[in-house]
Amino acid sequence: MKKQLKELTYGFLFGISCIIPGFSGGTMLVILGIYEEITSKLSNAFKKPLKTVTALLFYGIGIILGTIIGTLIVANLLKKIPLLIASFFIGLVIATIIIIIKSLNTHKAKLKDYLISIVFMIISISLTLMGKKVYINTSFNKFSFFKVIYILLLTMLASATMIIPAVSGMTILLIFGLYDPLMHILNDILIGLLMHNLNPLVNNLWFLIPTFLGIILGITIASKMINKMLKNNIYTFWYAVLGLLIISPITILQNISQNYLIDFSKLSPLMLLNSFIFLGIGIFILLFIDHKTKKNKV
Repeated sequence: MKKQLKELTYGFLFGISCIIPGFSGGTMLVILGIYEEITSKLSNAFKKPLKTVTALLFYGIGIILGTIIGTLIVANLLKKIPLLIASFFIGLVIATIIIIIKSLNTHKAKLKDYLISIVFMIISISLTLMGKKVYINTSFNKFSFFKVIYILLLTMLASATMIIPAVSGMTILLIFGLYDPLMHILNDILIGLLMHNLNPLVNNLWFLIPTFLGIILGITIASKMINKMLKNNIYTFWYAVLGLLIISPITILQNISQNYLIDFSKLSPLMLLNSFIFLGIGIFILLFIDHKTKKNKV
């Protein structure tokens, strides 16, 4: 029972992290220390679908709950205190970087490792700049075959990037105009279900079916590739992740600034202080959990 509750909680946190632009579901898996376990299990989804579903059942239930709660509550908190929530997540990212660096201490870094980190820092910066300059406004008010294909391909891309640490799948959806329609549709469906009204669900099935199919395909294919890399080039992978994570706080702040119209030059001293407090809380919580987890393993 303890194991199932832990998986449910981890899935819940992953589900919440996946709906926040600028934050990566893959980063949350690294933060929770289950990245390799999840990608390994997902990589066998095509070969052993039943076994994969059974192994990830409680994670899956947690993800669904996290997505629902995230849509209804976390999204609302982001509207009210976006900078504080962003600061807390940045704290988690900074703590993750510290934990990864400590875990890589047993490996003697080579020039290749540093170059890989730099290359992926450049990639991350490029994605951040692209997110600032590109935005495709697309209407999803009614069905069309082109829109179904567009949704399928885009959610495949977003979900594949979603499990790469420090790469936000929701930022991809935001750039290509799918984030806001998805959030509105999910919100309408959830409110409809709470009011015992199935019409929003039925009317948006044409949108939901390719969305969930794209998510499943994207995550499974990406997990297979990542799992192979983890087996063959584990240190290369983690140095690449470090490069992405180092830029991640900038990406999170940029998304918060764009989506919630925050002018960082006009922040009050009190807001700055509160932001640093929330950042510190994020760092402390994760380092404390990591310390306790390692202590229990000894």
